Amino acid sequence: GEPQKRIERLKQLIDAIKSLDYETSWEALGTLSEVDVLRPPPSLESQIDALLENERMLRLMARLSSREETVLRIRYGFNDGEAHTLSSTGEQIGVSRERVRQIGRRRRRRMPLDLKSVIRSIPDFPKPGIMFRDVTPLFADPAAFRQAVDQLDEAFAQSRATAVAAVESRGFILGGALAYKRGLKFAAVRKAGKLPHRTIRAEYALEYGSGILEVHVDAVAPGDRVLLIDDLIATGGTAEASVLLIRELGAEVVGAGFLIELAFLPWREKLAGIPVVSLVSYADENP
Repeated sequence: GEPQKRIERLKQLIDAIKSLDYETSWEALGTLSEVDVLRPPPSLESQIDALLENERMLRLMARLSSREETVLRIRYGFNDGEAHTLSSTGEQIGVSRERVRQIGRRRRRRMPLDLKSVIRSIPDFPKPGIMFRDVTPLFADPAAFRQAVDQLDEAFAQSRATAVAAVESRGFILGGALAYKRGLKFAAVRKAGKLPHRTIRAEYALEYGSGILEVHVDAVAPGDRVLLIDDLIATGGTAEASVLLIRELGAEVVGAGFLIELAFLPWREKLAGIPVVSLVSYADENP
């Protein structure tokens, strides 16, 4: 009913405020008056979470110039506990409303998101005992997705890469975006039987049995410098097979980038000699 809709609206506003990525979050707070009567007293857990989030934001703001930090402290209420509109913030420090908005945008570029916080952990999927790291929420978050692609781009800025090869299927999302950003050719590494043209193949080990990956014979050319991209590296089997395929075509793997690494699994020796970058690391199977 109507009360439930108001509660949902409150949750949306709180999420927007916590993200600090919604320019009108604080102006929208006026709508909270209609749901105040439905709001329970904050739990101790929520108060602790709020304090930790404030502490994190203050640490991140230390990376900005003193003027930028001043703007954000006023804008988001870190000084007096009261948030201010763009216009009010500008009036207090003598800059325009648009200038305050620009500083907010710069903050988003220079104060990176915690990518792990937007990755969903699902226990016992696809089978009991497995903790599945679901990256679809990250892809659904424009700021997080952009940051992931930008960080991979920056990590391999000196690689002189001429191509990006990505492993199906989530690797295509990252790899395709990176190839577009860098203006490089894109090569698809797929499971057996999915590519229509003539292919070469490589076998890799699974927990029970084996799998096969294929690439088109013209996916990359001799002399190409290839970045290998996937969403996750666990045992390293698919990455190792992909490297073999790329090398068989006469190209060189100059780097491997992953959104997630499972640091507790022994994949490193399979990529020996290749620069590896991962954006999020899990030390164990805990959420």
